[in-house]
Amino acid sequence: MARQSRFKIRLKDGKGDTLVLGGAVPDLSPVTLYIDGVACGTSQPVPPKPGKTRPTFKFAIKNVRNVLRDGMALSVRQGGRIVPDVNGDAAWVVPENFASGALPVVDLVKSAGEGLQINKKGHVSRPVTDDAKDRYLKAYRFARDWFDRQLGYAVLVSHGTLLGLYRSGDLIPNDDDFDCLYLSAKTDTAGIVAERVAILEAMRRSGLKAEVGKTGHIKLRSHACRLDLMPAWLAGDTLNISGYTSMPGGRALVRNPGTLPFRDGQVGAFADPEPFLVHQYGAGWRHPNPGFRSIPSGAERANRQALRPKPAEIIAFGGASLRLTLPA
Repeated sequence: MARQSRFKIRLKDGKGDTLVLGGAVPDLSPVTLYIDGVACGTSQPVPPKPGKTRPTFKFAIKNVRNVLRDGMALSVRQGGRIVPDVNGDAAWVVPENFASGALPVVDLVKSAGEGLQINKKGHVSRPVTDDAKDRYLKAYRFARDWFDRQLGYAVLVSHGTLLGLYRSGDLIPNDDDFDCLYLSAKTDTAGIVAERVAILEAMRRSGLKAEVGKTGHIKLRSHACRLDLMPAWLAGDTLNISGYTSMPGGRALVRNPGTLPFRDGQVGAFADPEPFLVHQYGAGWRHPNPGFRSIPSGAERANRQALRPKPAEIIAFGGASLRLTLPA
């Protein structure tokens, strides 16, 4: 008989600020997290690891003591099946004295029906408003013009932002960032890292609010929103984008970029995004999957490691959360 699927709970980040809920399930169909019976998040299981036989899923809830409240019940379903916890119970009940109560979870549960969700990064995210979309467009135009003026580089929408705009003509609901790439003239990670420092210094001199992200991208704050600006470069015929993409044959994608409509304007994009979307999200990219997680290739993991900011760059350009990762 196949072993029954179970989920387990653990706290991480030293202070228990992040709750991780995960386990093994029979197949790769999406898994849904419920809080007090209300669907609040979706996770896409990943294939079994070597030596294992079943896919696994994971949810993370950050700032959890401000999100959950004592007595609330967390349960998991895959399709119509309940996935019990390690004790065989249908739900895990938040214990007494667990939560701070700063953000009562009743607000989360009430708002889930209005679109609020726990996203795959573990943050409680709200649907993107029309006002936020307008500000994203203004911030994109600002970044596009800055890179063109300073470096002659194109700025294109990428990854989740490109997926939403190409698939449905709009941003993915509950997406909490705006993904862009800047197409560098550099050809290796060492050149990208050195250039990133120069770009951040130039942005700071211009009075811009810019930081380095933990995966090596630039976080630019403009028009009361944030753009994630990922370095992109060509190594031979392979297109690399930050530590997320290493796509053989990708040179053709950036040869003659096009545009996509967004709100009352246009944003730069690959002229034909479909080869990229298939590479990044698989053949099912046309079907929304809020819990999708990509599995990085060896080349992508190597790029991610090479682009990870060093302590000196974190001290100079890192946000508070990133500086906390430095050794004492």
